[in-house]
Amino acid sequence: MEGKGEMGVEKSEEALRSPEEALRSPEEALKSPEEALGSTEEPPPSGPSGLVIFGQLVQKHSYVSALIIMMVWSITYNNWLTFALLVWSCIIWMMRDRRKYAMMSAPFLAIYGTVLVVLGFLSGLRLSRAELYPGLPPAVIVDFDLNSYHPAPCVHLGAKVFYTFSFWLMFRQQLKERKEAQSLKAESLDEIKVMTPEENQPSPLVAMLISAVKGTLVKYWILFCCAMFFVVSFSGKVVVYKILYIVLFLFCVVLYQVRYDLWRRLLKTFWAVVVGYSMVVLIAIYMYQFRSVSALFRQIMGMSEDGLRDLGLERYRTVELFARILLPAAFLLACILQLHYFHSDFLTLTDLDNIPVREVSRLVKEQNNGKSQETLNSIGLQDSSEKVDEEVDETTGDENAPSSQQDKWGIIVDRASMLLIQALTGLHRVQEISWRLLELHCLKIVSTGIIWVSLQEVSLMNLLFLVLWVFALPFQRLRPLASSISAVWACVMVVCKMFYQLKVIKPLDYSSNCTAGLIPSNSSNPEAELELRKNMLELLRRSILYIEPVDPVYWCGALRKCEGRILPCLRVRTHTCQS
Repeated sequence: MEGKGEMGVEKSEEALRSPEEALRSPEEALKSPEEALGSTEEPPPSGPSGLVIFGQLVQKHSYVSALIIMMVWSITYNNWLTFALLVWSCIIWMMRDRRKYAMMSAPFLAIYGTVLVVLGFLSGLRLSRAELYPGLPPAVIVDFDLNSYHPAPCVHLGAKVFYTFSFWLMFRQQLKERKEAQSLKAESLDEIKVMTPEENQPSPLVAMLISAVKGTLVKYWILFCCAMFFVVSFSGKVVVYKILYIVLFLFCVVLYQVRYDLWRRLLKTFWAVVVGYSMVVLIAIYMYQFRSVSALFRQIMGMSEDGLRDLGLERYRTVELFARILLPAAFLLACILQLHYFHSDFLTLTDLDNIPVREVSRLVKEQNNGKSQETLNSIGLQDSSEKVDEEVDETTGDENAPSSQQDKWGIIVDRASMLLIQALTGLHRVQEISWRLLELHCLKIVSTGIIWVSLQEVSLMNLLFLVLWVFALPFQRLRPLASSISAVWACVMVVCKMFYQLKVIKPLDYSSNCTAGLIPSNSSNPEAELELRKNMLELLRRSILYIEPVDPVYWCGALRKCEGRILPCLRVRTHTCQS
């Protein structure tokens, strides 16, 4: 009974305390935010580190690296097995939804790459080909790259393992996305998944760095592609596929100069044509390296070795093959990146109807109005007052020492940022002035250069430049038209000079020999014949018409042979007029 009484008293006390606790609970709820802001204040959660962001970005876009690795593998090891990878990657690059088809191919690529690694491992064993692959002819072993890579097979095996790793990484990304899709289907529509800032938002510094890199690539990657046009077209000997490259490039440049609006509309089609043509060139050069295919090409096309070499089809040694195929493949990758990843942003950037207005930054305004100096002075006065307080009260000075150090670093950073912004503003101003000067004097520079080239290289085709600018310089309205016509005619001359370097064209077949028939075969007067010989020697020494057989094409367009290369022929020779 006593225990029951005590329990009843405790319950009554709890019942009496419960309203007090109910009244205290709102006070505690009101105090909790203050305590959280005061003593238990925590820094806001920061985003993931740059390394994590980079790893997630690589894994998310692993299909791009896998497609590139497929092309690199086929170039590094030239055989029929890797030729399948080259064709496979080219087909996926041309698809509209490249990521979808690449992810669908991920398991097959992982298995196929593993099979190639196993074959490379078997080929590296110290066994004869008859023991490893009995019954296979040597031509098949060479075409399928089943030879051994002694004395260092581990290097080649390691390269193939690295290539296969990219396929497995893409396969892992596919499995991850499939698992996420299944989990989303399993969840109900009422459930809301809250994403933390660490999952969806990178740190501000990383986001700013990514934006800066992307903006730079969008703005300047097309210049890299144009430079690659020159390198592919003018490197090595002149062949037909290089001439078509320079024809495409000159068409793009002339259209940009003549009709800018039409150039912007056709730019995507232009890059698509360049990518498709580069794929055809790369596959044709790759297939021609096999002996059976090269013989089939000669039989079907009915051309000699020199004719196929003029087209650009030539068998190379193993050492030269990588360098010969690497350049068209690198150019193909550059054009693919421009077409699929930078083209749309580049069109937005070059839209003349929507030019963004540059706003002057706050620091520059403050610097021009003198407010920044007042801010620095106020900070300096505040710093000096804090120093006086530190001398009066040592304990207060010890507490404010870290804040004063932070103020000093803040002043340094603020001043350095203002100097940097001033330098960038000055550089931008110099750039604007330079462009203005070029806009004012561009036609004068172009006309002077064209007239100088026409006088240094006398020919019938250069006469058009001279006549055109003689009539265009006095009249300002005719100058833009003359510039456009000169650009088109210069492109025609460059293409003609490149075609003239082909081995099919032989100047000796149609050149004129002016020395033939000068000396009669039967001369009754020996003295007259001797005098005629002396005159002829003097004529041969002084006149350009009698030194060698005369090529009429040189007088027509200043076309000459330069041992198959085009750059020496494009240089202006100053001794033409002197001779």
